Amino acid sequence: NVEEEAEGDEAAPTLDQAMAVIQKLPRTDFKKINGYKDTKVWLTFSLKNHSDVHEFFIRYAYPSMQYIDIFIFDMNGVFADHQRSGKMIPFENRPVKDTDYLFPFKLSQNEAITLVISFQSSGSMQFPIEVLSTNKVHELTQTKYLLYGLYYGVILLILMYTIFLSITLKGKLYYSYLF
Repeated sequence: NVEEEAEGDEAAPTLDQAMAVIQKLPRTDFKKINGYKDTKVWLTFSLKNHSDVHEFFIRYAYPSMQYIDIFIFDMNGVFADHQRSGKMIPFENRPVKDTDYLFPFKLSQNEAITLVISFQSSGSMQFPIEVLSTNKVHELTQTKYLLYGLYYGVILLILMYTIFLSITLKGKLYYSYLF
């Protein structure tokens, strides 16, 4: 709805304002979160780039999370970006169209940012979060697709072997074995 988007054009919160809201929320021991929790969990951390790589991804590899919101603040605490994903978000609306939840961001050398991440799910909650370079994401994706190819290749070989046996044996007994 266009009117709702226009209303959302208010000034973005600063990191201090966001942290003030988050700090008012009830605290939970992180060890007790891994499991079923029908609530929103907030995670904050800072990153500083000490390498010459400038493009990174936050990878969240747990497909059951319903909503993941990432808010990025620059080193001055000014809001820089917001990205949303999760199993309840249509695939075409994800920041990166992948089976894992990937959130791209840029970080210049010696630059620092603060990430505020919100997780929301009515089911199990786990937090397998990684910060990866673009090269590492491509490497993981190639490995994942290679394993998918091997898996489906083996399935195809089994299917072809089964068809071959059914043609060569021509027996009703073999068909009863299949079905």
